Amino acid sequence: MNNSSLRIFIILTILFVFNQLIEFLGIKIVFFNSYLDDLLCFPIILSAILFIHRKWRLKNKYFILPISHVIISVCVFVIIFELLLPMISLKFTADIFDIVAYIVGSIIFFKFINVKPKEA
Repeated sequence: MNNSSLRIFIILTILFVFNQLIEFLGIKIVFFNSYLDDLLCFPIILSAILFIHRKWRLKNKYFILPISHVIISVCVFVIIFELLLPMISLKFTADIFDIVAYIVGSIIFFKFINVKPKEA
């Protein structure tokens, strides 16, 4: 990751950890408690996948995840978390805004994190 991508990743990860902490402490901020995890999941998860590909799997610091991989990732999450799990357990609720959050998060990843590093 270049410096800009790394900064964005770190900020989003800190935001995720902070949100988990306030949820753990029982502080209720409805919008954040409902949608922030969904918004941040793809920038964080796909950044980890990108890092693994660049450092260990492909050993190519210029590799970027193809848009098809990002779209498939979103589709898999939607199918599992918004379709299947709500059908088999009352603990899960299908929510169109979760899908919107997944899509926005994946766009953030693709536009701001999944970029080729500049030559030094």
